[in-house]
Parts: sequence; structure tokens; C-alpha cells
Amino acid sequence: MALALLALALFMPLTRAAKTTPPPPSPVPPPISTPHYFFTIDLDPRYQVVGTGALTEDEAAKAACYRFTYGPAGKLTQVEYRRAGTPMPDPLFGVASIAFEYQPGLERRWFRNAQGQPAKDAFGIQGEELKLNAAGFPTEITNLDASGAKTRDTNGVVRYVRTLDNLNRAIMGRRIGLFGTDITDDAGYFETRKNYDNQSQLIEYSNYDAPATC
Repeated sequence: MALALLALALFMPLTRAAKTTPPPPSPVPPPISTPHYFFTIDLDPRYQVVGTGALTEDEAAKAACYRFTYGPAGKLTQVEYRRAGTPMPDPLFGVASIAFEYQPGLERRWFRNAQGQPAKDAFGIQGEELKLNAAGFPTEITNLDASGAKTRDTNGVVRYVRTLDNLNRAIMGRRIGLFGTDITDDAGYFETRKNYDNQSQLIEYSNYDAPATC
């Protein structure tokens, strides 16, 4: 009996200790990378916002330039235009910043003014929804208003359909209007085709009229 009680006494503290063992610490999220600064930006053939003319943070504090911010996964989350550190509308889009959102198969870009409020870009839209292929590049671009509803840009287009080559560059573009059909936009474009050199520089841009109807 004494041996049984001793064994029970030894077992009980171990049981209580097991109950009070602290849980393992939560995983630490990956760090957000430091911002990058560039003199100018452009949209490349894959419709990615790319910067040229890299600057240090000290140089950017005195310059008119773009500030690129990235999220934990390394994806671009914001592009902001600044002059000596003050946000203001940029020369390309006509907005102070672009915010990027991601979902599986989709990307949304929202245009903002210097106060962070919705703003119309140079084509009169306040956002874009990009339908992405398996490689993550857009095959369709839908124009949005501030609420996320579809809207026409200043050329009368609601959606742009992009045919991509094996390098995910746009080689053909069509324009879709309010009723979901192909249109000739207000600038006179129906179907556009592009050719590139080996460095992905555009070397040919052609416009094709809508097919004749009887």
C-alpha cells in the first residue's frame, strides 16, 4: 500500500505540470521589405508597374519620384508619387498613389489622391480589376468606379481583353463596351496588335478596324 501511495504522489505533480505547459509561440510573420524609390515608372508589356532610375532614401527625400511599398509576400502593395516627400498627382496616371489588392486569380488597383481618397486617373476611372492567368499576368482589365462597379473610361471602354504570348506579353487587345460586345472605342481603336524585339521593346503597334457587316 505504501508503495502504491508513493507512486501516486510521484505521478500527480507530473500530471499537473503537463497541464500548465505553455503553448508554443506563434510564428513570426516575414518582415515587410524596405521601400524602393524610382525617378519614373511605366507599364511593361505584361501590365506590371515598373520603376526606372533607382534612388536611395536620402536622394528620394529631396526629389520628385515614386515610392514602391511591398507586403510580406514580396508583392507590390502601393506606388506613391512624391515631390520632396509630399504626395501629389503623378505625370503618368494623374493620381498620387495606386493601392494593390490580391485574390486568387484577381488583382485590383485603386487610384487615390494625396489625401488617400478615391481619385480618377488620366482615363477617368478610379480602379481596375485584373483577371490573371495561371502565371499571374492579366488577360482582362475591367474599369471600376470607387464602389467597385464596372464603368466606362474616357474612351468608352468597360473592359479590355488581352491575348498574351508565351512570355505573357500582350500581343493583341480588344475593347468591350457597356453591353458586353466588341466595340471601336472613342479614339478609333477596335483591335490592336503588338510586336516586340528580343528585349521586349515594342517595335510595332497596329490598329485593325472592325470587320465589315452586311
